[in-house]
Amino acid sequence: MKPLLIIIGLFSLIALIALFLLWPSYQEFSSLKEQIKLRSQELQTRQAYFENLRSQDAKLAEYKTQVATIDAALPEDPSLPLLYDLIQDSAATSGLVLRKITASVNPALADTESSIKQVSSVLELRGSYLGFKGFLASLEHSWRIIQIQSIELSSEREGPVDFIVRLSAFSY
Repeated sequence: MKPLLIIIGLFSLIALIALFLLWPSYQEFSSLKEQIKLRSQELQTRQAYFENLRSQDAKLAEYKTQVATIDAALPEDPSLPLLYDLIQDSAATSGLVLRKITASVNPALADTESSIKQVSSVLELRGSYLGFKGFLASLEHSWRIIQIQSIELSSEREGPVDFIVRLSAFSY
């Protein structure tokens, strides 16, 4: 009977020692297994995100010309010399004389959360009414987004008409 008790006692002692030595290792193993599962899910989510970006990029590549048109209409730089040149060319081709131009760059539109800047300009032009209509049509069909704010005109009985135009052009 004694040897049986010794064997049972030894097995119990080995089981207790194994329990106390192996249980922390098992806990750590379970924790690492859970971390691997979380990292795997995170990796899958990131892969899906980048795959979505690739597909969106491919879709945008289909509209390359339209995106280029928008980039030209809303340049990153307000580029006042280019705007002045556009206005001067439009006035000259319409038969108007650009007498004076003043402009100011507003940092960003206050009523929106976008980063679109507004360039406000005041133009003083002189010429015929027909030429002025051509000038407005030229601005309307230009590559830049230009918005006419107001138009004032004054005329004597005969001769050219003086126009004051307040307009806004936009950029990023």
